[in-house]
Amino acid sequence: MTRRLDRYSMMIVSKYFNDIGDFVNLVMVNRKFTEIPEMFHYNPIPLTRKTAKHFPNVETLHIYKNSDLYMKDYYQYYVHIEMSVLQYMEMFKTRRMICPRVFFSYTNKHDILSFKHATVLKVVPNNVEIPASFDCSNIIKFDARCFYHNTQLSSITLSTNLVEIPDCCFMLCIRLKAIDLKNVCVLGQNCFADCDSLSAITFTTRLRKTAKSAFNLVTSIQNVTAPNVKCVDFIVTASSSKAFSGIQHKTVTTRKDVANGFGLDFISDEICSYAFNYKRGISGMNIASTVTSIETNAFENSDLTRLDLSFVQFFGEQQNMTRITAITTNDNIQINNLYDYKTLKNISCYKTNTIHGKAACWMKEMIDKAVLDVDEYYLSKEDFEMWKGVIPHNFNKLKAISPFVNFQKFNIEEIVIPEGITRIGVQTITSCTCLTKLVLPKGDAIKLSIFTHPHIREISLSPNAVHYFSKCHALRSVTFLDANIVNRKLFYHCDMLSNIVFTDPPTDSTFNGNIDYTVYNILNKSFKFEGDVTLYWHNSNFLDENRVFTVPEAVTILGDVLLVDSNVNVVVMGQNVKKIYNSAFVNCYNLKVIKNMKRSIEIQKGAFEKVAKNFHIEYID
Repeated sequence: MTRRLDRYSMMIVSKYFNDIGDFVNLVMVNRKFTEIPEMFHYNPIPLTRKTAKHFPNVETLHIYKNSDLYMKDYYQYYVHIEMSVLQYMEMFKTRRMICPRVFFSYTNKHDILSFKHATVLKVVPNNVEIPASFDCSNIIKFDARCFYHNTQLSSITLSTNLVEIPDCCFMLCIRLKAIDLKNVCVLGQNCFADCDSLSAITFTTRLRKTAKSAFNLVTSIQNVTAPNVKCVDFIVTASSSKAFSGIQHKTVTTRKDVANGFGLDFISDEICSYAFNYKRGISGMNIASTVTSIETNAFENSDLTRLDLSFVQFFGEQQNMTRITAITTNDNIQINNLYDYKTLKNISCYKTNTIHGKAACWMKEMIDKAVLDVDEYYLSKEDFEMWKGVIPHNFNKLKAISPFVNFQKFNIEEIVIPEGITRIGVQTITSCTCLTKLVLPKGDAIKLSIFTHPHIREISLSPNAVHYFSKCHALRSVTFLDANIVNRKLFYHCDMLSNIVFTDPPTDSTFNGNIDYTVYNILNKSFKFEGDVTLYWHNSNFLDENRVFTVPEAVTILGDVLLVDSNVNVVVMGQNVKKIYNSAFVNCYNLKVIKNMKRSIEIQKGAFEKVAKNFHIEYID
C-alpha cells in the first residue's frame, strides 16, 4: 500500500534541503506543498534578499556561512559559524545574537569580561601570562595545542559541557597538578603528555575514545577516581601504574620510569624507545616475561649483555648494542639488524629453529653450531674486512652488502656481485676510483639510478637496473643481460662507448620501439630497428671546427636538453627528424640559425629557448 507524506511530514524532510531550488522543485511536484516555506519560523537554508520573501514567517535568521547576509527586521540571529569575542560583542550591541562558537584568542588583547562570553578557546601562547588557577567553565571547546608548554597553569576548571580534550592540549604543562574529566568522553593524542606534576585525575563513566598516548610520559599520577570504569585504552607509565590498580590498562616502562628507579625486570607490557638508553648496571638483568613489545632503541648504548626475547611479540631495531653476548629469539619477532650485534657469541630460539632477520656472514658458524636457520645473511663491514674485499660466491642466503664496505681500501678493480644479492649501497661502487669493471646479477633488484663513474670501462647488468649512464667517459663496453632497451634514454656523454653485447638478444634480431641513438649507432649493422631513433646528447664528433652541429641522418627525434653549448653557431638538421622536444637547444646563446629544417617537424614550446637574438630558421620546403 502506497503512503503519501502530509505537509507536516514533508516539512520535516525539507529541513534537510540544500537551497531554494529544492523548495521550488517540491512545489512543482505537488501544489499542496506550496505553503511549506511559510510554515518555517527559521530559515532551513541560507537566504538572500531575493529568496527571503519565500519564508515570510521567519523569526530567527540562521547564518550558516560567512557570506550570508545579516538582514534587518528579524527577532534574533543564530550564527552557526565561529566568530571572535570582539566581533560577537560588537554585533550584540545592535542585534539579539545566539552563537554557540564564540572564540577567544590571545593574539588580540581582551578584557576578562570578553573572555567570559567565549565558548571556544584558541591556542594560548606560552609567553602570555594567565592565572595559575584558570576558570574555563564557559569554554566548551579547546583548540589543539591550546595550553601547549604552558608553565604557569597549575589548576583549571572545565565546563560541564566540555566533552573532548584535543591533541596536545595540555602537553608539557609541567605544573598542572590535577584535572577533573568527569564530563570528558574523548581524549586526543598526547593531550596530557609530559605533565610532570599531574597527580590526581577524575574520569567519567562515559569515557568512549582515548588516544593511546593521552598520558604519554606522565609518571606522577597517584590518585585516580574512575567510578565503574573497568578498563582504559591509553598507556600508563610504570611510575603511575599503581594508581590504576583495579582498572585494566597497559603498562609501559619509559625513560622517566627508569630514572625513577624502575628496572628491566619490572612487570610491564612494553619497554618504550630510549627507556634504557646509556643505562649502566643492567648487564645481569632479565627482561620481565610480561613484556610483549620492545620499541626502537630501547637499549641503545646500554651495558645489557643478555637479551631473552622468548615471549616478546614486537622487537624494534636497536642501535649500538655493543655489549650483547647472548640472544634468545622466537618465531614472532624480526631482528633486521642482527648483523650489528658485533659482540654476539651465543644465539638460541624459543619454540622455533629459524631466526627471523639478517645475520652477518661471520655469524654462520655460530648459527650452524646451534642447528638453526636464518632468513638471510648480510655482508657486513666486518665480513668485508675479514675477507679483504672479496665478495663470497655460493654463500647460501647472502642477499645484501653493507653500504659501509670500502672497495677503495683494497684497490678493487673488478666488482662481481653474486646472483641473489638484492641490496648494495651504490655509493660504495661509485666511490671506488680504482674500479674498471662491474658485473651485476640479472634483474633490477639492485638499482643504480643515474650511474656516473669516470674510470669504469666495462659493465654487465640488466637494462632496468640503471636509469641511464651519465658521463662515464672511460666506458667502452656494456653487456646487457636482457634486451629491454627500447623507449628509454641509456647513455649521456659516454663518448668512448664502442661495444654493446646481449646475453639474450631478440630472437628475430629486431628491436621494436624508440631507441637511443648511441645504441643504434653501435648496433645498426647487426640488428634491425623498427621505431624512432632519439638523439639524447651531442657527441663531440657532431661538431666541426666552425662550431656547426650536424644531426645524424638516422635520427628522427631530438630529445630534451640535447645541446647546452654556448659556442654552437649553426645546427644542420637531419633529413629524417620528425620532432624536437622542449629545451632541446636551451641556453645555446650564440645559436643563430637552424638549417635544412622541414615545416612538418613538430617543435615543442621552448625547444630554442635562450638562443641568439638574431636566431632564425631556414626551411627547405
